[in-house]
Amino acid sequence: MKIGSGEPKTKQGRASALLLAILVTVCLLLITGILAQTWKNRLIENTKHRAEHALLQVRKNLYLLLGSEQTFTAFFAQRLEEDLQNGTMFDLSHYDTYLQFLRETQSSFVLATIMRQSEILDFFPKTADALDPNAFVLIPEHLAAVQAMDTVVLDGPIRYQGASRYFVCRTRLDEGGASSILLNLYFDFDRLMQMITGDALSDDYQYFMVFSHVDGQATYEWGDPAVLDSDAVTMDVSVSMLGGTMSIAPKQPWMGHSVPLLLYTILGAFVSCSIGFVIYHRHQRYLLLQERIHRDGLTNLLNRKGFEEVLRHALAEDFPFALALLDVDNFKQINDTYGHLIGDQALLSLVEQCNRSLAATDTLARYGGDEFIFLFRNCATQELCKALHQSISQAYFRSARISFPMVVSMGVSFFPREGDTYEGLFNLADQRLYRAKQEGKGRLCTE
Repeated sequence: MKIGSGEPKTKQGRASALLLAILVTVCLLLITGILAQTWKNRLIENTKHRAEHALLQVRKNLYLLLGSEQTFTAFFAQRLEEDLQNGTMFDLSHYDTYLQFLRETQSSFVLATIMRQSEILDFFPKTADALDPNAFVLIPEHLAAVQAMDTVVLDGPIRYQGASRYFVCRTRLDEGGASSILLNLYFDFDRLMQMITGDALSDDYQYFMVFSHVDGQATYEWGDPAVLDSDAVTMDVSVSMLGGTMSIAPKQPWMGHSVPLLLYTILGAFVSCSIGFVIYHRHQRYLLLQERIHRDGLTNLLNRKGFEEVLRHALAEDFPFALALLDVDNFKQINDTYGHLIGDQALLSLVEQCNRSLAATDTLARYGGDEFIFLFRNCATQELCKALHQSISQAYFRSARISFPMVVSMGVSFFPREGDTYEGLFNLADQRLYRAKQEGKGRLCTE
Protein backbone atom coordinates (compact mmCIF):
# COMPACT_ATOMS: atom_id res chain seq x y z
CA MET A 1 0.00 0.00 0.00
CA LYS A 2 1.49 3.34 -1.02
CA ILE A 3 0.80 5.40 2.06
CA GLY A 4 1.51 8.75 0.58
CA SER A 5 -2.03 10.14 0.48
CA GLY A 6 -3.60 7.75 2.99
CA GLU A 7 -6.82 7.50 0.93
CA PRO A 8 -7.35 3.69 1.20
CA LYS A 9 -7.04 3.77 4.99
CA THR A 10 -9.24 6.88 5.20
CA LYS A 11 -11.91 5.28 3.02
CA GLN A 12 -11.80 2.16 5.14
CA GLY A 13 -12.22 4.25 8.29
CA ARG A 14 -15.14 6.15 6.80
CA ALA A 15 -16.78 2.89 5.74
CA SER A 16 -16.41 1.43 9.24
CA ALA A 17 -17.77 4.63 10.80
CA LEU A 18 -20.72 4.63 8.41
CA LEU A 19 -21.41 0.95 9.11
CA LEU A 20 -21.31 1.53 12.86
CA ALA A 21 -23.64 4.54 12.57
CA ILE A 22 -26.07 2.55 10.41
CA LEU A 23 -26.08 -0.40 12.83
CA VAL A 24 -26.73 1.85 15.84
CA THR A 25 -29.44 3.76 13.95
CA VAL A 26 -31.16 0.56 12.81
CA CYS A 27 -31.05 -0.87 16.36
CA LEU A 28 -32.54 2.32 17.79
CA LEU A 29 -35.20 2.41 15.08
CA LEU A 30 -36.07 -1.21 15.84
CA ILE A 31 -36.38 -0.41 19.55
CA THR A 32 -38.51 2.62 18.70
CA GLY A 33 -40.67 0.50 16.40
CA ILE A 34 -41.10 -2.23 19.02
CA LEU A 35 -42.09 0.29 21.68
CA ALA A 36 -44.46 2.04 19.26
CA GLN A 37 -46.03 -1.28 18.31
CA THR A 38 -46.38 -2.18 21.99
CA TRP A 39 -48.05 1.16 22.62
CA LYS A 40 -50.32 0.62 19.62
CA ASN A 41 -51.24 -2.87 20.81
CA ARG A 42 -52.04 -1.45 24.24
CA LEU A 43 -54.34 1.15 22.68
CA ILE A 44 -56.05 -1.55 20.61
CA GLU A 45 -56.36 -3.73 23.69
CA ASN A 46 -57.98 -0.89 25.63
CA THR A 47 -60.39 -0.27 22.75
CA LYS A 48 -61.27 -3.96 22.68
CA HIS A 49 -61.86 -3.89 26.43
CA ARG A 50 -64.39 -1.11 25.91
CA ALA A 51 -66.00 -3.10 23.09
CA GLU A 52 -66.08 -6.17 25.31
CA HIS A 53 -67.73 -4.13 28.03
CA ALA A 54 -70.40 -3.00 25.52
CA LEU A 55 -70.91 -6.62 24.46
CA LEU A 56 -71.26 -7.66 28.09
CA GLN A 57 -73.99 -5.04 28.43
CA VAL A 58 -75.74 -6.51 25.38
CA ARG A 59 -75.57 -9.98 26.89
CA LYS A 60 -76.81 -8.61 30.22
CA ASN A 61 -79.76 -6.96 28.46
CA LEU A 62 -80.47 -10.22 26.64
CA TYR A 63 -80.44 -12.23 29.85
CA LEU A 64 -82.61 -9.68 31.64
CA LEU A 65 -85.13 -9.53 28.81
CA LEU A 66 -85.32 -13.27 28.29
CA GLY A 67 -85.46 -13.74 32.03
CA SER A 68 -88.45 -11.43 32.23
CA GLU A 69 -90.12 -13.41 29.42
CA GLN A 70 -89.49 -16.64 31.31
CA THR A 71 -90.91 -15.10 34.46
CA PHE A 72 -94.02 -13.91 32.63
CA THR A 73 -94.50 -17.33 31.02
CA ALA A 74 -94.14 -19.11 34.36
CA PHE A 75 -96.58 -16.68 36.00
CA PHE A 76 -99.16 -17.08 33.23
CA ALA A 77 -98.79 -20.89 33.30
CA GLN A 78 -99.44 -20.82 37.05
CA ARG A 79 -102.69 -18.94 36.47
CA LEU A 80 -103.75 -21.53 33.91
CA GLU A 81 -102.89 -24.39 36.23
CA GLU A 82 -105.03 -22.81 38.93
CA ASP A 83 -107.93 -22.89 36.48
CA LEU A 84 -107.21 -26.54 35.76
CA GLN A 85 -107.20 -27.36 39.44
CA ASN A 86 -110.59 -25.65 39.75
CA GLY A 87 -111.92 -27.78 36.89
CA THR A 88 -112.14 -24.94 34.41
CA MET A 89 -111.54 -25.73 30.73
CA PHE A 90 -108.97 -23.79 28.81
CA ASP A 91 -110.35 -20.55 27.55
CA LEU A 92 -107.90 -17.72 26.78
CA SER A 93 -110.83 -15.34 26.45
CA HIS A 94 -110.77 -15.22 30.26
CA TYR A 95 -107.42 -13.46 29.95
CA ASP A 96 -108.25 -11.48 26.87
CA THR A 97 -107.96 -8.08 28.55
CA TYR A 98 -104.69 -8.98 30.21
CA LEU A 99 -103.15 -10.46 27.05
CA GLN A 100 -104.31 -7.54 24.95
CA PHE A 101 -102.63 -5.17 27.38
CA LEU A 102 -99.40 -7.15 27.15
CA ARG A 103 -99.64 -7.23 23.38
CA GLU A 104 -99.91 -3.45 23.27
CA THR A 105 -97.28 -2.66 25.88
CA GLN A 106 -94.67 -5.32 25.07
CA SER A 107 -93.57 -4.78 21.51
CA SER A 108 -92.06 -8.23 21.33
CA PHE A 109 -95.19 -10.07 22.48
CA VAL A 110 -97.20 -11.63 19.65
CA LEU A 111 -99.64 -14.35 20.73
CA ALA A 112 -100.35 -17.23 23.08
CA THR A 113 -101.34 -20.77 22.16
CA ILE A 114 -102.53 -23.73 24.23
CA MET A 115 -101.84 -27.19 22.83
CA ARG A 116 -102.34 -30.79 23.84
CA GLN A 117 -100.55 -33.56 21.94
CA SER A 118 -99.78 -31.17 19.07
CA GLU A 119 -103.45 -30.17 18.81
CA ILE A 120 -104.24 -26.46 19.25
CA LEU A 121 -106.95 -25.98 21.87
CA ASP A 122 -107.02 -22.21 22.03
CA PHE A 123 -104.99 -19.21 20.92
CA PHE A 124 -104.86 -15.45 21.30
CA PRO A 125 -105.69 -13.15 19.62
CA LYS A 126 -108.35 -14.42 17.24
CA THR A 127 -108.53 -11.31 15.09
CA ALA A 128 -107.64 -11.38 11.41
CA ASP A 129 -104.36 -9.50 11.87
CA ALA A 130 -103.02 -12.09 14.28
CA LEU A 131 -100.44 -14.65 13.32
CA ASP A 132 -101.84 -18.08 12.61
CA PRO A 133 -100.45 -20.52 15.22
CA ASN A 134 -100.77 -23.34 12.71
CA ALA A 135 -98.14 -21.64 10.53
CA PHE A 136 -95.43 -22.28 13.11
CA VAL A 137 -93.48 -25.49 12.78
CA LEU A 138 -93.31 -27.00 16.26
CA ILE A 139 -90.70 -29.71 16.43
CA PRO A 140 -92.08 -32.75 18.33
CA GLU A 141 -88.70 -33.45 19.93
CA HIS A 142 -88.75 -29.99 21.44
CA LEU A 143 -92.21 -30.58 22.84
CA ALA A 144 -91.11 -33.87 24.38
CA ALA A 145 -88.13 -32.12 25.96
CA VAL A 146 -90.40 -29.51 27.52
CA GLN A 147 -92.74 -32.16 28.90
CA ALA A 148 -89.83 -33.60 30.87
CA MET A 149 -88.91 -30.22 32.40
CA ASP A 150 -90.48 -28.17 35.15
CA THR A 151 -88.97 -24.83 34.11
CA VAL A 152 -89.77 -22.59 31.19
CA VAL A 153 -87.86 -23.43 28.01
CA LEU A 154 -86.68 -20.83 25.52
CA ASP A 155 -86.68 -22.25 22.02
CA GLY A 156 -86.00 -20.90 18.54
CA PRO A 157 -85.49 -19.40 16.13
CA ILE A 158 -88.68 -20.42 14.34
CA ARG A 159 -89.56 -18.98 10.95
CA TYR A 160 -93.04 -17.82 10.11
CA GLN A 161 -93.89 -18.15 6.41
CA GLY A 162 -90.17 -18.03 5.61
CA ALA A 163 -89.86 -14.38 6.64
CA SER A 164 -89.93 -13.23 10.25
CA ARG A 165 -88.14 -15.20 12.95
CA TYR A 166 -89.50 -15.88 16.41
CA PHE A 167 -88.54 -17.66 19.55
CA VAL A 168 -90.90 -19.49 21.84
CA CYS A 169 -91.29 -19.63 25.62
CA ARG A 170 -92.73 -23.06 26.48
CA THR A 171 -93.72 -24.58 29.80
CA ARG A 172 -95.51 -27.69 30.98
CA LEU A 173 -99.00 -27.37 32.36
CA ASP A 174 -100.11 -29.96 34.88
CA GLU A 175 -103.62 -31.37 34.38
CA GLY A 176 -103.44 -33.41 37.52
CA GLY A 177 -101.32 -36.08 35.86
CA ALA A 178 -103.89 -36.92 33.18
CA SER A 179 -102.09 -35.15 30.34
CA SER A 180 -99.63 -32.34 29.57
CA ILE A 181 -100.54 -29.08 27.95
CA LEU A 182 -97.98 -26.62 26.57
CA LEU A 183 -98.25 -22.90 26.71
CA ASN A 184 -96.50 -21.27 23.74
CA LEU A 185 -95.75 -17.55 23.85
CA TYR A 186 -94.19 -16.25 20.61
CA PHE A 187 -91.91 -13.21 20.48
CA ASP A 188 -90.48 -11.34 17.51
CA PHE A 189 -86.71 -11.96 17.51
CA ASP A 190 -85.94 -8.89 15.40
CA ARG A 191 -87.64 -6.59 17.88
CA LEU A 192 -85.91 -8.31 20.76
CA MET A 193 -82.49 -7.69 19.20
CA GLN A 194 -83.34 -4.04 18.63
CA MET A 195 -84.30 -3.75 22.28
CA ILE A 196 -81.13 -5.34 23.67
CA THR A 197 -78.69 -3.58 21.33
CA GLY A 198 -80.30 -0.15 21.22
CA ASP A 199 -79.01 1.10 24.58
CA ALA A 200 -75.81 -0.93 24.79
CA LEU A 201 -74.22 -0.37 21.36
CA SER A 202 -73.38 3.11 20.11
CA ASP A 203 -73.31 4.11 16.45
CA ASP A 204 -69.54 3.56 16.49
CA TYR A 205 -69.96 -0.22 16.43
CA GLN A 206 -71.08 -2.73 13.85
CA TYR A 207 -72.26 -6.11 15.00
CA PHE A 208 -73.14 -9.61 13.88
CA MET A 209 -75.02 -12.09 16.05
CA VAL A 210 -76.00 -15.68 15.39
CA PHE A 211 -78.56 -17.65 17.41
CA SER A 212 -79.79 -21.18 16.93
CA HIS A 213 -81.49 -24.08 18.64
CA VAL A 214 -79.20 -26.57 20.33
CA ASP A 215 -79.57 -28.93 17.36
CA GLY A 216 -78.22 -26.13 15.12
CA GLN A 217 -80.77 -26.67 12.36
CA ALA A 218 -82.56 -23.34 12.62
CA THR A 219 -80.32 -20.26 12.65
CA TYR A 220 -81.03 -16.60 13.20
CA GLU A 221 -78.53 -13.93 12.03
CA TRP A 222 -78.57 -10.31 13.01
CA GLY A 223 -76.19 -7.68 11.59
CA ASP A 224 -73.39 -7.68 9.03
CA PRO A 225 -71.36 -10.91 8.54
CA ALA A 226 -68.38 -8.78 7.41
CA VAL A 227 -67.78 -8.01 11.09
CA LEU A 228 -66.17 -11.45 11.44
CA ASP A 229 -63.36 -10.27 9.12
CA SER A 230 -62.57 -7.26 11.33
CA ASP A 231 -60.82 -8.97 14.26
CA ALA A 232 -64.10 -8.74 16.14
CA VAL A 233 -64.68 -9.21 19.85
CA THR A 234 -66.78 -12.35 20.24
CA MET A 235 -68.84 -13.66 23.12
CA ASP A 236 -70.97 -16.80 23.48
CA VAL A 237 -74.54 -16.77 24.77
CA SER A 238 -76.48 -19.77 26.06
CA VAL A 239 -80.00 -19.57 27.47
CA SER A 240 -82.08 -22.71 27.89
CA MET A 241 -82.33 -24.43 24.48
CA LEU A 242 -81.17 -21.29 22.68
CA GLY A 243 -77.46 -20.72 21.98
CA GLY A 244 -75.62 -18.05 20.10
CA THR A 245 -72.51 -16.01 19.39
CA MET A 246 -72.31 -12.22 19.48
CA SER A 247 -69.55 -10.33 17.67
CA ILE A 248 -68.89 -6.59 17.44
CA ALA A 249 -66.19 -4.40 15.91
CA PRO A 250 -65.80 -0.64 15.50
CA LYS A 251 -66.78 0.93 12.20
CA GLN A 252 -63.33 2.52 12.14
CA PRO A 253 -60.08 0.61 12.90
CA TRP A 254 -59.64 -0.54 16.50
CA MET A 255 -57.05 2.15 17.06
CA GLY A 256 -57.95 5.51 15.62
CA HIS A 257 -55.62 8.47 15.11
CA SER A 258 -53.33 8.72 18.16
CA VAL A 259 -51.43 12.02 18.19
CA PRO A 260 -49.12 11.03 21.11
CA LEU A 261 -48.18 7.77 19.36
CA LEU A 262 -47.55 9.59 16.08
CA LEU A 263 -45.39 12.20 17.80
CA TYR A 264 -43.48 9.48 19.66
CA THR A 265 -42.80 7.61 16.43
CA ILE A 266 -41.59 10.74 14.63
CA LEU A 267 -39.48 11.86 17.60
CA GLY A 268 -38.06 8.35 18.08
CA ALA A 269 -37.06 8.14 14.42
CA PHE A 270 -35.50 11.63 14.56
CA VAL A 271 -33.54 10.85 17.74
CA SER A 272 -32.34 7.50 16.33
CA CYS A 273 -31.08 9.12 13.13
CA SER A 274 -29.52 11.99 15.11
CA ILE A 275 -27.63 9.57 17.35
CA GLY A 276 -26.40 7.69 14.30
CA PHE A 277 -25.22 10.97 12.73
CA VAL A 278 -23.44 12.01 15.95
CA ILE A 279 -21.69 8.63 16.14
CA TYR A 280 -20.58 8.92 12.52
CA HIS A 281 -19.42 12.52 12.99
CA ARG A 282 -17.50 11.76 16.20
CA HIS A 283 -15.89 8.69 14.64
CA GLN A 284 -14.85 10.81 11.69
CA ARG A 285 -13.27 13.34 14.02
CA TYR A 286 -11.49 10.51 15.82
CA LEU A 287 -10.17 9.15 12.53
CA LEU A 288 -9.04 12.63 11.51
CA LEU A 289 -7.25 13.05 14.82
CA GLN A 290 -5.59 9.67 14.38
CA GLU A 291 -4.53 10.68 10.90
CA ARG A 292 -3.03 13.93 12.18
CA ILE A 293 -1.12 12.07 14.88
CA HIS A 294 0.47 9.77 12.30
CA ARG A 295 0.82 12.28 9.43
CA ASP A 296 3.29 14.95 8.45
CA GLY A 297 1.70 18.38 8.17
CA LEU A 298 3.54 19.52 5.04
CA THR A 299 3.62 16.45 2.81
CA ASN A 300 0.67 14.48 4.28
CA LEU A 301 3.00 11.46 4.37
CA LEU A 302 3.25 9.20 7.37
CA ASN A 303 5.49 10.63 10.07
CA ARG A 304 8.01 8.66 12.11
CA LYS A 305 5.39 7.26 14.48
CA GLY A 306 3.08 6.21 11.67
CA PHE A 307 5.91 4.55 9.75
CA GLU A 308 7.04 2.60 12.81
CA GLU A 309 3.54 1.08 13.02
CA VAL A 310 3.64 0.09 9.33
CA LEU A 311 7.11 -1.39 9.72
CA ARG A 312 6.10 -3.50 12.71
CA HIS A 313 3.19 -4.91 10.68
CA ALA A 314 5.60 -5.70 7.84
CA LEU A 315 7.92 -7.55 10.24
CA ALA A 316 4.96 -9.60 11.46
CA GLU A 317 4.00 -10.56 7.88
CA ASP A 318 7.46 -12.14 7.44
CA PHE A 319 7.83 -11.21 3.75
CA PRO A 320 11.17 -9.88 2.45
CA PHE A 321 11.49 -6.11 2.08
CA ALA A 322 14.08 -3.34 1.92
CA LEU A 323 14.23 -0.43 4.35
CA ALA A 324 15.75 2.73 2.85
CA LEU A 325 16.66 6.11 4.36
CA LEU A 326 16.82 9.06 1.92
CA ASP A 327 18.39 12.44 2.56
CA VAL A 328 18.40 15.51 0.28
CA ASP A 329 22.02 16.61 -0.19
CA ASN A 330 22.76 20.25 0.54
CA PHE A 331 19.15 20.98 1.50
CA LYS A 332 20.29 23.65 4.00
CA GLN A 333 21.97 25.47 1.14
CA ILE A 334 18.66 25.39 -0.82
CA ASN A 335 16.84 26.96 2.15
CA ASP A 336 19.57 29.57 2.66
CA THR A 337 19.69 30.46 -1.04
CA TYR A 338 16.03 30.40 -2.07
CA GLY A 339 14.19 30.59 1.25
CA HIS A 340 12.20 28.07 3.27
CA LEU A 341 9.10 28.44 1.10
CA ILE A 342 11.01 27.26 -1.98
CA GLY A 343 12.57 24.56 0.17
CA ASP A 344 9.13 23.29 1.16
CA GLN A 345 8.00 23.34 -2.48
CA ALA A 346 11.12 21.40 -3.44
CA LEU A 347 10.32 18.73 -0.84
CA LEU A 348 6.77 18.42 -2.18
CA SER A 349 8.16 18.05 -5.71
CA LEU A 350 10.49 15.30 -4.49
CA VAL A 351 7.61 13.50 -2.77
CA GLU A 352 5.59 13.65 -5.99
CA GLN A 353 8.50 12.14 -7.93
CA CYS A 354 8.95 9.42 -5.31
CA ASN A 355 5.27 8.47 -5.40
CA ARG A 356 5.46 8.07 -9.19
CA SER A 357 8.39 5.70 -8.80
CA LEU A 358 6.93 3.55 -6.00
CA ALA A 359 4.82 0.45 -6.40
CA ALA A 360 1.33 0.30 -4.91
CA THR A 361 2.60 -1.91 -2.09
CA ASP A 362 5.48 0.40 -1.08
CA THR A 363 5.39 2.90 1.75
CA LEU A 364 6.95 6.36 1.93
CA ALA A 365 7.19 8.49 5.08
CA ARG A 366 8.85 11.72 6.16
CA TYR A 367 11.23 10.89 8.95
CA GLY A 368 12.11 14.52 9.72
CA GLY A 369 13.41 17.66 7.95
CA ASP A 370 14.75 16.56 4.56
CA GLU A 371 14.97 12.88 5.53
CA PHE A 372 12.52 10.30 4.15
CA ILE A 373 12.19 6.61 4.85
CA PHE A 374 10.97 3.91 2.45
CA LEU A 375 9.68 0.39 2.82
CA PHE A 376 10.09 -1.50 -0.47
CA ARG A 377 8.04 -4.69 -0.26
CA ASN A 378 9.26 -7.72 -2.21
CA CYS A 379 12.53 -5.95 -2.84
CA ALA A 380 15.41 -7.99 -1.42
CA THR A 381 18.13 -7.41 -4.04
CA GLN A 382 20.59 -4.57 -4.54
CA GLU A 383 19.77 -4.32 -8.25
CA LEU A 384 16.11 -3.44 -7.61
CA CYS A 385 17.13 -0.85 -5.02
CA LYS A 386 19.61 0.71 -7.44
CA ALA A 387 16.91 1.02 -10.07
CA LEU A 388 14.59 2.68 -7.57
CA HIS A 389 17.35 5.09 -6.45
CA GLN A 390 18.15 5.97 -10.03
CA SER A 391 14.50 6.80 -10.69
CA ILE A 392 14.18 8.94 -7.58
CA SER A 393 17.55 10.67 -8.00
CA GLN A 394 16.34 12.19 -11.28
CA ALA A 395 14.03 14.56 -9.41
CA TYR A 396 14.30 18.15 -10.60
CA PHE A 397 12.56 21.16 -9.08
CA ARG A 398 11.17 23.72 -11.49
CA SER A 399 9.16 26.86 -10.90
CA ALA A 400 8.42 29.99 -12.91
CA ARG A 401 11.70 31.63 -11.84
CA ILE A 402 13.84 28.89 -10.30
CA SER A 403 15.02 25.42 -11.22
CA PHE A 404 17.60 23.12 -9.67
CA PRO A 405 18.21 19.35 -9.31
CA MET A 406 17.28 17.43 -6.17
CA VAL A 407 20.36 15.36 -5.32
CA VAL A 408 19.61 12.55 -2.87
CA SER A 409 21.63 9.94 -0.99
CA MET A 410 20.20 6.64 0.19
CA GLY A 411 21.14 3.90 2.61
CA VAL A 412 19.39 0.50 2.47
CA SER A 413 19.07 -2.55 4.73
CA PHE A 414 17.34 -5.85 3.93
CA PHE A 415 14.90 -8.02 5.86
CA PRO A 416 15.32 -10.79 6.88
CA ARG A 417 18.82 -11.23 5.55
CA GLU A 418 20.40 -8.38 7.54
CA GLY A 419 18.10 -8.10 10.53
CA ASP A 420 14.72 -8.92 11.92
CA THR A 421 14.04 -5.96 14.25
CA TYR A 422 13.05 -2.40 13.58
CA GLU A 423 16.00 -0.98 15.51
CA GLY A 424 18.56 -3.20 13.83
CA LEU A 425 17.30 -2.54 10.29
CA PHE A 426 16.99 1.22 10.88
CA ASN A 427 20.47 1.59 12.41
CA LEU A 428 22.03 -0.34 9.53
CA ALA A 429 20.23 1.79 6.90
CA ASP A 430 21.24 4.96 8.78
CA GLN A 431 24.90 3.92 8.83
CA ARG A 432 24.84 3.24 5.09
CA LEU A 433 23.17 6.60 4.41
CA TYR A 434 25.95 8.32 6.34
CA ARG A 435 28.54 6.37 4.34
CA ALA A 436 26.84 7.35 1.04
CA LYS A 437 27.03 11.04 1.92
CA GLN A 438 30.62 10.69 3.07
CA GLU A 439 31.61 9.03 -0.22
CA GLY A 440 30.40 11.86 -2.40
CA LYS A 441 26.67 12.36 -2.01
CA GLY A 442 24.05 11.48 -4.56
CA ARG A 443 24.96 7.87 -3.95
CA LEU A 444 23.27 4.62 -2.88
CA CYS A 445 24.86 2.38 -0.29
CA THR A 446 23.45 -1.13 0.16
CA GLU A 447 26.32 -2.90 1.94
